[in-house]
Amino acid sequence: MPQLDRTIIFTQIFWLFLVFASLYITLIYFFLPIFLRSMKARNLVVEFNNNENNIIKTDFLFIQTTIDATLNEQMQFIRTTLLKDLVLFSNAKSVDLRSIDSLLLDSVFYTTMYNNEVILRNICLNCKI
Repeated sequence: MPQLDRTIIFTQIFWLFLVFASLYITLIYFFLPIFLRSMKARNLVVEFNNNENNIIKTDFLFIQTTIDATLNEQMQFIRTTLLKDLVLFSNAKSVDLRSIDSLLLDSVFYTTMYNNEVILRNICLNCKI
């Protein structure tokens, strides 16, 4: 076999090492820094997105807790109002619970939708001038 001839094998080994060394140097000095820069940029983008996600999550939780607190306050107000007016209903022979429920739901809905500062603060009003 001519590939394993003793006179040719040393030149083949020389060129093999030379080609692989040149490829290795080319990859290390030219292409590896490009790959490292792209990996660092991706890590920065992922970190920035995680920070933004955490900020949005904390804002959402704050808004949710304030809405819950407002709803609880309004429900407590409605409960006290109904307990005061329950004496008036106790004199009546038949109490229409559906009308009471509808009044209760309407008052809670209008209070939270139209009098809530958190919701009104998040509505963007753009003038068309």
